[in-house]
Amino acid sequence: MMFATVRRYETDSTLVPELLRRARKEFVPELRKINSFVSYDIVDSGKGVIVSMSVFETEAGADESNHLARKFAKDWSDLLPNPSQVTYGVIVLHETRS
Repeated sequence: MMFATVRRYETDSTLVPELLRRARKEFVPELRKINSFVSYDIVDSGKGVIVSMSVFETEAGADESNHLARKFAKDWSDLLPNPSQVTYGVIVLHETRS
């Protein structure tokens, strides 16, 4: 079983490049330290809307990532003035190209 968290953030579109820079340099290295880490993706939906998806092999890993994300969002309040919308749960369908 695998677990995922999807977070949706809204910010000023001019802040997105700095948000991505910080995510790459500060957040992702910490996320990778979580034992059950599988993947992390960010989608730029345009107009300042960013969606991230974190995948973990264990629920404990996903929970740890959620605590970490809340900490970083608080620290980055200059870039993320609005609370994120969070969806979390078990991955029930996963397909890849064979």
